[in-house]
Amino acid sequence: MNRLLAILLIPVAMSSFASPGITEHEITYENARDLGFSVTIEVTSEATSIQLVGPKSINGNCAPARSGSALISETSEELMVYQTNLESGSSAPVAYGYFTQKNNSMSVWLDYFCPPGHELESRRFVIPSVAKYLITSQSTSRLSAPDSLRYASAAGY
Repeated sequence: MNRLLAILLIPVAMSSFASPGITEHEITYENARDLGFSVTIEVTSEATSIQLVGPKSINGNCAPARSGSALISETSEELMVYQTNLESGSSAPVAYGYFTQKNNSMSVWLDYFCPPGHELESRRFVIPSVAKYLITSQSTSRLSAPDSLRYASAAGY
């Protein structure tokens, strides 16, 4: 009986050796510049687009590794996800998003992976909802552009 119980508990014990997932850090209109990110959102009558530009590294040795975006329904369900590996290089990492239906939103992110021994410092910097980010940025900065064309950008960029 004890042997059977031990066999059944092996998967539980093995999961305790799994590494933790990457830590998410939300980018807001208020903290984007302090974190080293530039956020540009363009809203037209046809579509909404976003460009998230991140720093070349974080914590001195953690490099940008992936960028991604997800189309989010009005009920907060992911309708489509796109993620790509980034080439290492001297340019700043960029994540793009584009959606046409006003009742949808988009999430965009940049992942930074740290070298061995510092894996727990790896981070995903994410804007979970472009629509909410835009609303927050407009109420914070009091944008007064016409409704047909509005831009929101992190202060200082």
